[in-house]
Amino acid sequence: MRRPPRTAGPVRPPTLRRPPRTYAGVVKRTPETCFPLPDAVAERLHNGHSLEGMANIIEGDRVYCIRCLVWRPEAEDQHACSPCCDDVDDTSEATHHCATCQRCVTNFDHHCGVFGRCIAGTWRSGNMPYFNVIILMAVAGFITCIACFFMGAVGSAPPHVRHPRMGRVG
Repeated sequence: MRRPPRTAGPVRPPTLRRPPRTYAGVVKRTPETCFPLPDAVAERLHNGHSLEGMANIIEGDRVYCIRCLVWRPEAEDQHACSPCCDDVDDTSEATHHCATCQRCVTNFDHHCGVFGRCIAGTWRSGNMPYFNVIILMAVAGFITCIACFFMGAVGSAPPHVRHPRMGRVG
């Protein structure tokens, strides 16, 4: 009877494996997003000069981020199918560079110092729904605390007041 080969570490069931660490909306560095390098960037890097002080390079509808060295994805027009919303300037699809994370992020809202990551996405995608739920829970907790405080203040009567069922208290 042969024993199965021994593995290097503990075997975890598939449901308990850690998910890969990803950030919502981050433009990943791949050959498709990094190349081709714009001529100005390639020339500076070839000559050994710094890219500091350069502005992002705009070629047609595409933008090359000098700090991340990636081509940002093009913004999709969400309101193209809706004639009533043509005058709405929706910049939620825009990609921005987070100065804290040093990454380009699509649907960027803000960098959260509490969670240490960018909050990005729409109301139903990215990590924005989770952030909204956390804010909603904080508001619900605050309302609960205020309600408990007032219920406790109303429920505690001075000692000289008679309670209708217990008679004189105190």
